[in-house]
Amino acid sequence: MITSKAQSSNQLIWEGTVQLEGSEQGIGYQVVFTATPQGVWFWDVKLTGQQHNVDVVYGQDVGLADPGAVRSNEAYLSQYIDHTVFEDEAKGYVVCSRQNQPQGGAFPYMQQGSLTKAVGYSTDGFQFFGLSYKETNQPESLKRPTLANETYQYEFAYTALQSELLNLNGEAQVVFYGLAKPNHAEGISALEFGDEVTAAWNEVQALTVENGDTLEQVKLSSFLGEPLVTLDLTQDEIHDLFPDRHQEEHSGEELLSFFTGSYEHIVLKAKELLVERPHGHILMSGGNVQLGAQVITTTSYMYGIFNSQLVIGNTNFNKMISNARNALNVPKTAGQRIYVEMDGQYRLLTMPSLFEIGFNYVRWIYKTASDTIIVTNYTGAHTTEVSMNVRSTSGAAYRYLVTNQITMNVNEYEYPLHMTQDGDTLIFKADPQAISAGTYPDLQYRMSVDGATVNVGDETLLASGIRSGSASLVTLSLKASAEWTLKVQGYWKVKRIAEW
Repeated sequence: MITSKAQSSNQLIWEGTVQLEGSEQGIGYQVVFTATPQGVWFWDVKLTGQQHNVDVVYGQDVGLADPGAVRSNEAYLSQYIDHTVFEDEAKGYVVCSRQNQPQGGAFPYMQQGSLTKAVGYSTDGFQFFGLSYKETNQPESLKRPTLANETYQYEFAYTALQSELLNLNGEAQVVFYGLAKPNHAEGISALEFGDEVTAAWNEVQALTVENGDTLEQVKLSSFLGEPLVTLDLTQDEIHDLFPDRHQEEHSGEELLSFFTGSYEHIVLKAKELLVERPHGHILMSGGNVQLGAQVITTTSYMYGIFNSQLVIGNTNFNKMISNARNALNVPKTAGQRIYVEMDGQYRLLTMPSLFEIGFNYVRWIYKTASDTIIVTNYTGAHTTEVSMNVRSTSGAAYRYLVTNQITMNVNEYEYPLHMTQDGDTLIFKADPQAISAGTYPDLQYRMSVDGATVNVGDETLLASGIRSGSASLVTLSLKASAEWTLKVQGYWKVKRIAEW
């Protein structure tokens, strides 16, 4: 990525090559992003090379609300974003989005289109990524000839536009644009602001694109591979684990889920891939029906968030680890994650073969061709502690990497991370400006690992070109171990009695 010498404050340039499978020749590209004072921005994409049937897809995660509202509940907020799509003779599909829930009395508006014509569109991330993304880590839409071309207003406001197919013979250009208005008082009924887009584009075309300072490329570390691919359990394996099954749910001949005689709920991978809302479970320590009791809670999700919104006391203000941000597991930073080193690369544990939900525990079973990894997360009756046990059924020792997005406040990224180390224990405390600091100044969480040697790092272990602290991640690199347990303990010391 390169800054612009002429417009360093509002222009960025990306240059590179897309390598094609089975071909020595690639497609060169230059992407110039320009933000204008008129509230219009452009993505000017130039392609070079020789290739038939090339298109460009532009995706945009849409918040369209006050920052506090977006961070509070993105799924809820997405339901209130009204997407209206128009088909223009020159621009093709144009997506107009309006926030129907007033933000300080205003209704923010956003318009996205293409100056070189868009022939496909979608309006929700469930269309673009699809349910299979939870297992494959690949957007479904990019494997299809066209986008959905259907307006869908669900819980993941993510718009996409698709260019026309290009027969690339030398050079081609695709231009996408966006326009924002702080208030669109009335509902969307027509395609507007065309003159403003044209005027802004004319000004951008008059600019000279000159490369300025080169910025370091943000790139995933080479030791990170694709997420771990799991195998389905056979009927015999399921029977050996759970001989007493009740209320079995099937899709044709395929078993999806069931309950056990002791009331555990068992969900197989096939069931999770059918549902939009992910399976999860809230774990709580004992004594939680007593007023004023110290109770630690955490939320675990089947698709590979082992702890999220881990908190003692007030579930908003006292939060240690961030909460899940997406039902399809698209961002991989939220909560607590586990990578296991197999075949020379660290692979994220995402979709398991089986997910077991018990009273005070959850269990993930990851079956591969060579081994089975079992992760069990549980709470105790008499301690404010969450324990996560990881073991290999074959007894093989693997190296692991655990990431934890630490908030110590309502939301991530608001205050700096405060962590100290006492021997093998990490101690996390809130920033003095955090909401919890006034009432619980001694609030702290202690994290430790038994069964493996640990090196502590941050997000710079996962990628180059990023700043330490930019993602609020604490990484734990575990040396080879066949079984280990990570514990988190929460403590507070009440300064004054308060009703939260």
